[in-house]
Amino acid sequence: MTVAVRKHDVHVPYGVVQVEGASIVGLDEKPTMSLFINAGIYLINPGVIDSIPEGRPFDATDLIVTLIRNQRRVEAFPVLEYWKDIGHHPDYEQANADLQAGRMGRASQ
Repeated sequence: MTVAVRKHDVHVPYGVVQVEGASIVGLDEKPTMSLFINAGIYLINPGVIDSIPEGRPFDATDLIVTLIRNQRRVEAFPVLEYWKDIGHHPDYEQANADLQAGRMGRASQ
């Protein structure tokens, strides 16, 4: 299975403290963390279909976890092109506005 992923920066507005037991062993003041997030685009090899149970809801993320637990290959494919989560109405409207304005050709979040 291949999962499209997108780099996403999270700006933490506080000092992040690393703790071991009761001791502070590090401090990173207002860091920006770069994380890979699931872009919701999947390529599924026919060989993993047997891992999908019948007769009950089973999300793509359930399949990813199942494959990892069973030590099957799950690869990441980075999306560098325009991508926007459209799960919320304002984001969907922004994606439509970006399409109308011709902004789809630029990498964006």
